Amino acid sequence: MSEANPLAQIYRDFKELSEQIGIPVREEATENMRCGLFVLKGKEQIFINRADSFADRVDVMVNALRKKDLSAIFVKPVLRELLEKG
Repeated sequence: MSEANPLAQIYRDFKELSEQIGIPVREEATENMRCGLFVLKGKEQIFINRADSFADRVDVMVNALRKKDLSAIFVKPVLRELLEKG
């Protein structure tokens, strides 16, 4: 089945990239939840609110991964462009 929203695929690609570098992504469905990169019990994790739009989820991923060293792994051009713009 084809995804109608291209941001949904970009979000999935960012999620995969994050997990490749050892940062799990947790999707929670709570109100008033702060999203982004957090250190929990000494380990980095990215929290995403399931209720957020894919545009908001992509923004969270860009902000969380922007300053990470990704030079040792392949990053899809569309993701790299978003990370460099931010």
